[in-house]
Amino acid sequence: MAMAVMALVGVRSLPVMVGCTVLLGVTYAGIANIVLNLLGVVLAPKDHPGFLPGLVSAAFGLGAGLSFALLSAVQVTGSPQGSSSAGGYVSAMLLGAVVVAAAFAASFLIPQPREAEVAH
Repeated sequence: MAMAVMALVGVRSLPVMVGCTVLLGVTYAGIANIVLNLLGVVLAPKDHPGFLPGLVSAAFGLGAGLSFALLSAVQVTGSPQGSSSAGGYVSAMLLGAVVVAAAFAASFLIPQPREAEVAH
């Protein structure tokens, strides 16, 4: 939600851009990233305790690398004036919001552990 507000309003309003950036930083780095790493430790199989945290780190690195290629391409092609116009930034941020929404939807496809598997 904050990414969409940042894309649609923040490009033309510095206070909105700063507020959305702070909100995204606090909610992702301060909350979601910590919870994701802790869940990776708690839900990892007993015989492979580093499996899920390693998978999370690998997925984070892959996403960070792909984002530079994908979002910059959308930024340049998303606006007739080129990469320096606001239209390119809006297109790239909206694509980022769509990718985040798709990742959130995909998280519901993760199988839930049974009670016997959780109780070690």
